[in-house]
Amino acid sequence: MNSVNDMANVFCFAIEEGRMLEKELLLDGDRFVVRSNVYVTKVEATEPRRVKEIAWSLRFQVANLVRLMEIFKRVAPSGTMCERTLVYILQDLASHGQEEGEPMLLPCCWYELRLSDVSRVIDRLFGSVDYVDWREFLVHAMDLPTPTLQDILAARDRFRTQDPDLREVVSLAQYHRTPLWFLDCPKKNRVEEFHQTLLDEFEGVSSLEDDEKLYHLNDDEPFCSSPEETLRRMLAKQLLCRMYMTDRRSVNYTALLLAFCKDENPRDGFAKALALALGNRVCADTQEGERYAKELLQRKRFAPPHEALEVAKTILKHLMRRIDRDQESSSEGTNAFKLCGESIPDSLESFVSREYAWAESAPESDAEDHEVVIYWLPLDICITVLAAAVPWHVLNSEIHIVGKCKTFAERLASVYEELRDVDLNDEKDVVLAHRLLNHEFMTHLLNTVGKFTIKSLEIIVGDILLERQDA
Repeated sequence: MNSVNDMANVFCFAIEEGRMLEKELLLDGDRFVVRSNVYVTKVEATEPRRVKEIAWSLRFQVANLVRLMEIFKRVAPSGTMCERTLVYILQDLASHGQEEGEPMLLPCCWYELRLSDVSRVIDRLFGSVDYVDWREFLVHAMDLPTPTLQDILAARDRFRTQDPDLREVVSLAQYHRTPLWFLDCPKKNRVEEFHQTLLDEFEGVSSLEDDEKLYHLNDDEPFCSSPEETLRRMLAKQLLCRMYMTDRRSVNYTALLLAFCKDENPRDGFAKALALALGNRVCADTQEGERYAKELLQRKRFAPPHEALEVAKTILKHLMRRIDRDQESSSEGTNAFKLCGESIPDSLESFVSREYAWAESAPESDAEDHEVVIYWLPLDICITVLAAAVPWHVLNSEIHIVGKCKTFAERLASVYEELRDVDLNDEKDVVLAHRLLNHEFMTHLLNTVGKFTIKSLEIIVGDILLERQDA
């Protein structure tokens, strides 16, 4: 009887409140049961709002950037093309797109530019150079958030854990499941849910070029400021995949991350690129670097007695072991360390140099949360990073003939020789990183090539249009 009363109370409450009973109710013998996991009424699923990429007056749509990529790739598959070639392609698109009824691949404000204005846009973006990398143009046109140094290193570590052979490439599946700074969200299930739609979209250029393609996104918990921006960034990640594929199954993640090593100050942008190569922050600040140099000089003043003491302790321990042995077993050639003018093993001779090489690129404290900072920069690392980021002929075109220097490598080597400080480190072709990055030659080079400087295509085009109106 109690179970019947309970059921009647539930019905009365539902009627009075005007609420629908969604869950199954059972009278099981003398028990009244509400099965919370069984619904007797059909719950209508709300369809997510359809989302498409927004067209902006100055901002490129990612779908149009894909079309541009295909055009550029046919002209220059390696990525490097003549600066004039890039200008001519953009001028042709800007002057004939609307007149001939062709699809608009450029933002609408680009069609207000004169032919000379398009040339000015590229000049402000890349500087006065003969060759450019069209992938850099697309990176600027994506207008993605600029990664911090920590973002670059975090992405590097995520990729390298999936690249045990250190080939600097990952598979497409590994790339897609690796979060990047502009789309880094803890709710990874939403990324995976939306991922298959994007893969289908990027299988062919024809599907990518469908401007009316709509996507379903749940805007209750957007990644970014809006579902439209979330969509744009997801599409941008797919485009980056296409841009830096080495073959049909692999993506060069190092080249991709290197393209985003930029900063308002090109010195700091190049420092990001060096950190990408070395795995830790490279000191670029003059005050921090000189403070380290001063501390190192003070330590080295007390280093010789310490070195001699360590060597003496090692030899003394060896002598004590010899004394404990049978006197007859002390024949020549049985010892690792030789006495009376005989040579010391290479492992001991290199002990001091190896320890100081470590101390120069590591913090004094052994605390786990202490940041590792690289203060010394070898010449070969500097040349390798520059050559990977900037075409070699561009670097050679930026040198200033000094003495016998005829190539960029020779000019940089002369800078290294100029900055060499034997009081701190007597190794050749190794200098303090902050002194190199703030050297007059490097400052001029980094400002000229523009590779490591943040620039906005929207601002450049907008400024040129305003200048023409004010003229």
